[in-house]
Amino acid sequence: MTQRYIVGDVGGTNDDLAVVERKENDFEIVFKQDKSTDNQQSFLEGLKRFLTDLEGEFEDNEFKEACFAVAGPVEDRNVEMPNADLTIDAEAIERETSLDTVLLINDFDALGYATELLEEEDYITVQQGEQSPENQPKAVIGAGTGLGKNFLIYDQGLERYVPHSSEGGHSDLPLKNRKELELAEFIQDLENISHQISYEHVLSGKGLENMYRFFNRNSFQKEGTQAEQISKTRETNPCSQKTFSKFIEFYARCCRNYALDTLPREGLYIAGGIAAQNPDSIDDLFLEEFRNSSPQFRELLTKIPIRVITNYDISLKGAARAMELESNRST
Repeated sequence: MTQRYIVGDVGGTNDDLAVVERKENDFEIVFKQDKSTDNQQSFLEGLKRFLTDLEGEFEDNEFKEACFAVAGPVEDRNVEMPNADLTIDAEAIERETSLDTVLLINDFDALGYATELLEEEDYITVQQGEQSPENQPKAVIGAGTGLGKNFLIYDQGLERYVPHSSEGGHSDLPLKNRKELELAEFIQDLENISHQISYEHVLSGKGLENMYRFFNRNSFQKEGTQAEQISKTRETNPCSQKTFSKFIEFYARCCRNYALDTLPREGLYIAGGIAAQNPDSIDDLFLEEFRNSSPQFRELLTKIPIRVITNYDISLKGAARAMELESNRST
């Protein structure tokens, strides 16, 4: 019997629901719907509509297991999303739909599981690094609507990598000079906050917009402040160019600090929509800042493989893998 799972990648911008089918050595997405998170008032009602749509797509539509990868911390099978006005409750879904088993995981846990499913066409390598001993740690980081991190350690007993979620995107942003302090103060005023700004205040779609406003604050031209527009005009608009260069500098600094924290000798994976849509931006400027440490640690950082995940759907396969492992554990 073909094994299929209902899966979802629920972020601050997009809500992707899919049916993923188990193949011999991989998972295949056989049905998918993309929706804007902003247009949803209830995840549960959107899921019910999705399940209804499946009735006309599959002869055997007895779907009983689902895993939803959600941008937020999971507490007691419940997620209150920090970057969207949505709450997802696994027990409510099991109670009000035909699904018997619902697993909620952090969206970067799904990316962590997905690192073992990556094919060569799913990523680009920006730093080859050095061949490490087998089963060394891996790390995932990604900027999109917010900033996520995940750390993977190989479990000898389970004979696989185990992802560990994090809210490290909300840790304090380190500032290096007066200009960056001015930027931080500008964002504090813009966001009406009194505490230190975090990485996510600059390493996210909104962060791009915040920095554009800072660099453009003395100009009469106010267009092009949406993150997507900034990305599109980063080679033609001087302010977009300055904004994106600063974004890449902060991104590399964040990756460097995370790499020094975790020593991911098996690889640092950069995910998220911004890198996936602009993979060529993770370039020499990024690597120069990433390696910008003392001579001893510069050499160490050069040995870490860095890969940019360009397949935006890979987290759906990661969610399916998480559901499969949960099913096997329960039987």
